[in-house]
Amino acid sequence: MKLKVTIGIVTYLIATSVWANTTKDYHPNTDAAHPCQDHHLPESDLTEVADSHSPESAMQNRTEWVRLQAGFGFWGFSLSWAAVNLRWDRFYWQAIRGSIYGDLGTDLDAARGWHIGTGIGVPFLLGYTGRHEVRLGLGLSIGHLKFGRFNGTPWWDQNEIDWSPPPGENTQITHHEYRSYGPFILPEFSYHYKSPSVLALMLTLRLNIPTIALDAKQIDYYYADGSANFDETPINEVLFLKIKPDLSLLLGVTF
Repeated sequence: MKLKVTIGIVTYLIATSVWANTTKDYHPNTDAAHPCQDHHLPESDLTEVADSHSPESAMQNRTEWVRLQAGFGFWGFSLSWAAVNLRWDRFYWQAIRGSIYGDLGTDLDAARGWHIGTGIGVPFLLGYTGRHEVRLGLGLSIGHLKFGRFNGTPWWDQNEIDWSPPPGENTQITHHEYRSYGPFILPEFSYHYKSPSVLALMLTLRLNIPTIALDAKQIDYYYADGSANFDETPINEVLFLKIKPDLSLLLGVTF
């Protein structure tokens, strides 16, 4: 009888020891929360893997193939476009971009032109959905800009000029014609709202700074008794940061 009890106790102890050794590394709750624990990945690596597959990260890194915008500013109406905007988590590059500028004045006081170039910037996501984003960007372009001033006054502020003087009187107007071929520096701030599809709406505040300009010529106009005469004087003086920059607000889409 005593032998049977002793054998039973020994058998029980052996079975208990084997069971404990086979289950001591199994933690259901921990394994469920960390399915990669068996591969011994550090917590930081698991966080990076999760972030790289998050919806907001995927949306932020999505390439934008085309951007179209229309706006208005000091130089009048403008149309802007861009193509192939490559994007990463903390940086983006617009491979090619350009703008066309109109004017609100006559042919004599025009501010019109175009430019083409490239741009870079930094995106900032707002919230956790990835749909709201602001960007700080900087563009560099070359092109052609024609810009005029009357009596040293910008073309958008000419209310004091008397274009039709009374009989017996005359009005003398001095007009300077400036031209710039760049480089144009374009810092900008923009807000983007991204739809569930590939389309995104954007609002941009942009500054266009012509760095180098040519004071091409001076034209003196004389208005008297219903007739007009003028004299042209070539100048061809190179100026640096003398043309007033354009500040414009643009609204558009990207896809």
